[in-house]
Amino acid sequence: PAPVIPAPPPEFWSAPAVTPQQHATVAQATRQIDVCSLIPRDTLDDLGNVESVTVGLDSCRAIIGIDAREDSTLTWHATLLPELTPGRGISKQLGDVSIRLIPDRDDGPPRACGATARFPSGAAFYLGLSTPGQDPCAVADGLLPGMIDRWRQSPP
Repeated sequence: PAPVIPAPPPEFWSAPAVTPQQHATVAQATRQIDVCSLIPRDTLDDLGNVESVTVGLDSCRAIIGIDAREDSTLTWHATLLPELTPGRGISKQLGDVSIRLIPDRDDGPPRACGATARFPSGAAFYLGLSTPGQDPCAVADGLLPGMIDRWRQSPP
């Protein structure tokens, strides 16, 4: 396994990676993010009855019972991305973090939403969710600020 480096300071994620060495450092720091901690259990509890949380290598998936008919599913993972280019969905900035929210359909209420948050360093995370009975992009929009804050705190 790679040696554990100390958690970088929050401002680390705001510095664009330019050189290959900087890209490698960002990649290593991104691999050390505890991605499941980006949405803590109490936040998941606020969404409904947490039925399961599955921890992957660099991803997390939660199944939440909202009503008897259909469960909500949230999946999120850490990644590295080039700059987000304008396209479908809603693009916005949250501080220096670029956000893109893409509903699964352009007309009618969305059943699923994909949300990407990219730090200037190139580190990013993706949150995909389906939330029957709720606007999944609105749910994602509500979760992103806390996820970004917890990423910057880089829990080891």
